[in-house]
Amino acid sequence: MRNVSRHAGTAPADFAAGEKEGKMKEYMCEYCGKVISGEHVMIKMQRGTELHICKGCIEKERHQREAQKENP
Repeated sequence: MRNVSRHAGTAPADFAAGEKEGKMKEYMCEYCGKVISGEHVMIKMQRGTELHICKGCIEKERHQREAQKENP
C-alpha cells in the first residue's frame, strides 16, 4: 500500500511537527466557508458551540476594525 497524502500537493513531511498525517482535522471557516486544515482560531461559546475561523479572516477583520477606528 502506498503512503498517499490526502492533501493535494503535500507530502507527509510537510505537516507541522508533532502532527501525524490522518490525525489533522479539517474544519469549515465560519466566515468564508473554506476548508481549514492546520492553523486556525477556535472560539468556544457558552453553550458549547465551537466556531472555527481561518487566520486570513481574522486578519481581514482586524484591519477593518483598525480602519473604522481611524475614520469614525
